[in-house]
Amino acid sequence: MALTAESESRLYRSLRVASGAAAHLVALGFPAAVAVLARPGSSLFSWHPLLMALAVSAAAPAGRAGAVLRPG
Repeated sequence: MALTAESESRLYRSLRVASGAAAHLVALGFPAAVAVLARPGSSLFSWHPLLMALAVSAAAPAGRAGAVLRPG
């Protein structure tokens, strides 16, 4: 049975919003923390951790959406 907006409990809706907000904070916070720790520009390799963190933050949601939305 699919949940509709009317049948969702207030607690369920609040938890869903809170988990979405937490996921966005982690997705933005992880590359920011890596950028502070890696100090990009201090050497050529220092860009690698930052670019990898950005790639994971950008590719992971797309991969999950592809796995969830895949027919069959």
